[in-house]
Amino acid sequence: MYVLFSLLVVVFGVLFLLVAAFSAYGIYAMLRANQRNQAYLRDAKVEEPLALEHLSGPLRRLAEDARMLRVSLEGPIRDVKAMRTGEFSQTAGADLESFDTMLMNLTREVAEWLEEAARLPEADRARLEDLGDAPVRVREMLDREGGSFERRHLKRAGQPPLDDRLAALGAELNRLELALQANRSVYR
Repeated sequence: MYVLFSLLVVVFGVLFLLVAAFSAYGIYAMLRANQRNQAYLRDAKVEEPLALEHLSGPLRRLAEDARMLRVSLEGPIRDVKAMRTGEFSQTAGADLESFDTMLMNLTREVAEWLEEAARLPEADRARLEDLGDAPVRVREMLDREGGSFERRHLKRAGQPPLDDRLAALGAELNRLELALQANRSVYR
């Protein structure tokens, strides 16, 4: 009877230690994620409202959607960098299927923005061409990816890593936002 009781104490002791270890790791992971989130929020820039009153309706929507797309790139850029540097597997709940879905959704958002740009009236498309034709450059960026952003192309020979390529896409969208906000009309 004493042996059985001792065995039970040892088994429950081991189970308790396992639960304590998993709990400690969970708390550690949560604190680390919290620190990353606080650093992200601390470093985040405050977006000024867009000044687009001088633009036509379709061009105004394109600029607003460019901002939404640019801001929505921030999460994927962080996740891609974490995947590339090996930190992704250490985050709680991280799985490859959700990562691939995130990249697929990002591809869809970029393609929808490009379709919106293609449907602009001729005068608005001419204005975009005068400003450097950002949709053409965004299309070229997507074409260099083979038409979609994929995990297997985190690193490509002769190109920067995918997170840097996504950051370049965000910079192009930001450049377009800034250019469209400039009122080129002499009359106000």
